Amino acid sequence: MKFGSTILIILLALSIGCKTEKNQKMDYRIENIEIGGETYTVKIPKDEVYHAAEYNETQASKTIFLNVSDVLQQKIAPNTIETLINLQGQYIQNQQETDPNFTEMDDSNIQFLKESLKPLHINLSREEIFEIFEKELLYMKLIDLIE
Repeated sequence: MKFGSTILIILLALSIGCKTEKNQKMDYRIENIEIGGETYTVKIPKDEVYHAAEYNETQASKTIFLNVSDVLQQKIAPNTIETLINLQGQYIQNQQETDPNFTEMDDSNIQFLKESLKPLHINLSREEIFEIFEKELLYMKLIDLIE
């Protein structure tokens, strides 16, 4: 099976399997976390329990969703974020096969994500994609993957 076919199957499975709608309100609690000497106020889904060093894509997507801008929340749902996380993981894995040091988002990465979301009729700007992955850092801090 080709890489593109695999991506399409994953996208369809995620979009069919998720019942979360855009504009859905989630109950949350507030926590303050420190990253690099800066304090951030983070909205956390009310009933979520975070386990150190256990990255959970569904949990991450909910946390990220609560912390992106209201404008972006109107355009996407948590399952969109989960799809982006999965796509990004596959992109990095494929890039690391040719360049083991690849870790950063580049223009071809952004284009790949944008093109991969088109079948789901989701159009995100470069800035919106960056906002999502910036908020992922908050989740990573909550599970102690970053200092």
